[in-house]
Amino acid sequence: MKKILFFIFALCVVSAHTLHGEIYSANNFENLENVVVEISGTHYAKFVASNNYSVELPEGNYTIEAYYLENGKVALYSKDEISINSDTEYDLILFYPSEFEAVPDSSGEMGIFEMPEKRNTLLCYAALIVVGIIVFLVGHFLSKGGKEGVEKKEEEEEKAEIDEDGRAVLKILKENEGRLEQKELREILKWTESKTSLVVGELEALGYVKRIKKGRKNIIKILGE
Repeated sequence: MKKILFFIFALCVVSAHTLHGEIYSANNFENLENVVVEISGTHYAKFVASNNYSVELPEGNYTIEAYYLENGKVALYSKDEISINSDTEYDLILFYPSEFEAVPDSSGEMGIFEMPEKRNTLLCYAALIVVGIIVFLVGHFLSKGGKEGVEKKEEEEEKAEIDEDGRAVLKILKENEGRLEQKELREILKWTESKTSLVVGELEALGYVKRIKKGRKNIIKILGE
């Protein structure tokens, strides 16, 4: 049984990787709904996504285009180049069409598209279901004391107060319309890259900020503003 599961997982790893991320408007960094996502390259897929997306792709180079339509016309648009060689998180940030040299013709109905079925993807889903059942059974028999310990730890983390460094980051974000590139934040605070990442990570864990990936850049957005 173990050998069969290992074979299924090995097949999944070799055949496909998961590309996923959030979908934002560059205007206010709010999530967008009903966005047409078109992926071309080693593999082709076209579908409609809301707030976030996830797709299985084989290793290769891809062009990702995203369209947000209003009254049948492209209101927001993005085009990115990306290489896939492992599971990848990549957020899509859509801009006004005027910010691009050329925008694809939006005439006609784009409709709702479905990704082609892939046999290997189905095998991946089957493997995940099997593993999910195993995890559920193991979790079901965990001791009550262990569960209480985890819950108590989570409550303590939620009640953790922001330290002086965290307050400094939030203050600068509020002074910059609630969002800033992590590199710019580091330069303003004159911190090292590791310290900046640590403080931002702690704030993100506490639910005060969110890191949005844009290529190799991280945009830090304050939440609740």
